[in-house]
Amino acid sequence: MILLAAHGSPDRRAQALARGLRKGLERVLGVEVLLGFIEHQSPTLLESTLELGRRGGGVVLPLLLLEAVHRKADLPLALEVARARHPEAR
Repeated sequence: MILLAAHGSPDRRAQALARGLRKGLERVLGVEVLLGFIEHQSPTLLESTLELGRRGGGVVLPLLLLEAVHRKADLPLALEVARARHPEAR
């Protein structure tokens, strides 16, 4: 399972692109792909990392262009919470 960790956007076109990327990856890779958004959209990054943990874990793929606060703080925090609640997940 893959979790795409995205920034999120209030723009519906950007939202559609994120959903399309998720569907395309599922089709090409043959695995379930979750989306988690830091801002503007749901499910939130925390909700999605917790879901990933409930399902036994997987790979988190950041869809962030810069090494900024979201990549350095928000993403690690969400992963830390998910690991604490689901220590069995990998």
